[in-house]
Amino acid sequence: MNRTVEGSDGLLTEREHEVCRLLALAYNEYLATGARGPDLGEFATAVHHAQHAVMAQAAARAYPDLYRLTTGTKP
Repeated sequence: MNRTVEGSDGLLTEREHEVCRLLALAYNEYLATGARGPDLGEFATAVHHAQHAVMAQAAARAYPDLYRLTTGTKP
């Protein structure tokens, strides 16, 4: 399923929103393990990079002449 989320601006699909939500959940679960300091920072950076990769898909669809999908193709 790749629909947009109801009430959203339609930029991210339902699945993309879910991936970003799950990445945030993974961070929160890692935080709950007691991780602190550099380990937590590295984990947070990895989560942000993954979320940005997901959100870049919306930019590629909105501006196909400027950005490419992660598949390397134009939308």
